[in-house]
Amino acid sequence: PEVLRRIERMRDDRKARYLSFCKRFAAKKQVYENCELLAPDGTLLSHCDSKKVQWYLDKGLADLETEKPLRIRLRFEPTGRSACRQRERELSGGTGSAAGAGEILGEEAPHRGRGNGLVPTGEAVGEEEEKEE
Repeated sequence: PEVLRRIERMRDDRKARYLSFCKRFAAKKQVYENCELLAPDGTLLSHCDSKKVQWYLDKGLADLETEKPLRIRLRFEPTGRSACRQRERELSGGTGSAAGAGEILGEEAPHRGRGNGLVPTGEAVGEEEEKEE
């Protein structure tokens, strides 16, 4: 309503230019149709359109969960998720596949090194302590 009132108050040349801009660059259809893409364990991976959902179903890569909202569950584990899960375990305090990974990222790592991914290794930390003494 507010936008329509503003358009009505515009001069004719500005109105024509604005409407031309909207016609060229506005989305022609709904961007996401709010279809849900689930991992095999039921975790929501993303929202997508029905065309992508149909592609997964046609290829036999997913099973239909519900019609409304359109929701599919993948039959395979997407690549890259194992690294995300390991990182979540490390941050929550549990140990991942690397022994002691949670300890290195937890209390022993200096705060300044966590944010940029530069976490010192055990040897480098020991060498720094020896130099300071």
